[in-house]
Amino acid sequence: MKWNSAAVLPLLIAIWACAEGGTRGSGISTLVAGNVVSVADSASAAGAQHGETSLAGIRVRVEGTGARGRTDADGQFTVRGAFEGQITLVFDLPDTDWQARIDLDVPAAGTLTLNNVYLDTVHGEASAESQGVDFEAIITGIDCDGQTLTLISSQHPAGDDDQYILRLDTSSVRDAHGNLVPCAALRSGEQASVVGSVNPDGSFGDATVDLKD
Repeated sequence: MKWNSAAVLPLLIAIWACAEGGTRGSGISTLVAGNVVSVADSASAAGAQHGETSLAGIRVRVEGTGARGRTDADGQFTVRGAFEGQITLVFDLPDTDWQARIDLDVPAAGTLTLNNVYLDTVHGEASAESQGVDFEAIITGIDCDGQTLTLISSQHPAGDDDQYILRLDTSSVRDAHGNLVPCAALRSGEQASVVGSVNPDGSFGDATVDLKD
């Protein structure tokens, strides 16, 4: 059979998009990493001996995508793939139907680190003691009175409207030479490397913002 290349190409694109969980985030590589420190299952809830489950071999996946990984003997994991923005990270315990889930907001092509993750498979919930974020950003809004910056990922896909608020009152902004930059000197459209923490309200803080030339 002779294939028509004009017909085959769209088919290949569609197959690839399905394998990646859709076209959202296509062409980027985003990373979620962390460490599981505790797993509470139905046995531990009932007070049974050995209720704590092993930290090794837990499958970690981004729901709706092909991005996944597994914890090692120390509970460490990494999940890399074509995803961004609002995601749900799912922890599936091996050889059981038990799982725990956590909703996250990850800048495109950035790294989100979950420090000390607790899994409660009785209630199906996961939580982390803290979250760290590292990504390349573009400043899209400046509020010096409110001490905030509005950022998007510099690697955001076309049509992506995910924005992130950074608290300037707990962060520092530096130019390419390491000099501190006051809020009044910032300009919309400037690019920067951002390394900080995720606050309980989802904003970023305790951050270092390094402006690009």
